[in-house]
Amino acid sequence: GLLKSHYSPTKPLYLFDPQQELPPSSGVILHGVPQQPPACRRLIYTSNDHNSLEVAAHLFDALHAMEDDPAISRIYIEPVEEQGVGRAIMDRIRKAAYKYNKER
Repeated sequence: GLLKSHYSPTKPLYLFDPQQELPPSSGVILHGVPQQPPACRRLIYTSNDHNSLEVAAHLFDALHAMEDDPAISRIYIEPVEEQGVGRAIMDRIRKAAYKYNKER
């Protein structure tokens, strides 16, 4: 779509940077299992191995699960490679995170 924002959780949503220290009440959505998982309140995997079709199938369920969890105050989501289906996934992620990740 042409809209800058689309479905967007009411909790702040940020693109995840593995180098960043997260607030304790953070939820993180990853698309593959890392060697060193981030320290956070809740961690959801949309895929075990960055499979774009799995990520696409589980993305909104993961966002809604974080949204519905009262222990989570902000959500961080791992970006995906923008190739093939990944391009559409990143478009959805950017639209969901638009309010908190303005292009600089």
